[in-house]
Amino acid sequence: AFKTFVYLAALENGLQPSSKLRDTPIQLGTYAPKNYGGRYSGELLTLADAYRRSVNTIAVKLGERVDRPRVAAMAERLGITTPIVVEPSISLGTSEVKILELAAAYVAIANGGYKVQPYAIRTVTLPRGEALEPYEAPASQDYARVLKARHASQMAALMDAAVSQGTGRNARSAKRPVAGKTGTTQRGQDGWFVGFSDRLTAAVWVGRDDNAPVKGLTGGGMPARIWGDFIFAAQQGEQPGSLLRRAGAPNIALQAQRSASGS
Repeated sequence: AFKTFVYLAALENGLQPSSKLRDTPIQLGTYAPKNYGGRYSGELLTLADAYRRSVNTIAVKLGERVDRPRVAAMAERLGITTPIVVEPSISLGTSEVKILELAAAYVAIANGGYKVQPYAIRTVTLPRGEALEPYEAPASQDYARVLKARHASQMAALMDAAVSQGTGRNARSAKRPVAGKTGTTQRGQDGWFVGFSDRLTAAVWVGRDDNAPVKGLTGGGMPARIWGDFIFAAQQGEQPGSLLRRAGAPNIALQAQRSASGS
């Protein structure tokens, strides 16, 4: 899911969805990333195809071409506050991030380039049942532009293709215009799907609370299905709208996480 920041940095620095890189092994010192399944096509792939298929080698090559600090700066600009280690593996998301921040960062794409400030609400109930007053969001936010509209639109198109034709196909259960990106850690400890519909942005994480691998877990599997089912239920009865709304139009960021018991 962190690859989105790599591609945004590339688009901002002059590359196009039609730009091509070759899917071949790459070695950076002792670091030699592999594609899922360990296969390399050897073909020249467009950035659109590489993103849709979530090709690791091309994401790493793209990060090197754009420059790693620019990738980190892009993530930070969109709202990631956890420390990002600028090392060869940055393009595959080896730095940990908070799920709420990741969801909010994707809102900036859905909003046509405008960032929002996320906040979490947790209900606190006193012994006698009285609920403490929750944090109230401001009536309006001072939207800050963090992406040019054309780059947000290009990225949304790549994410749309990732769902309609790529690794995120299981998210189509939302049955409306949606765009998103899968994420899977190397040992299958974490599965992610982050994306947006015409009104909602959501991030789903699936994993175990003891950090053990989950057999067969990929971001395009259970996380994408949970995401699609949630969006379908949340917007049932609503008429589908435009995927990329008017720049600055409010977008609701939601997070969901599911943890399998380690016991």
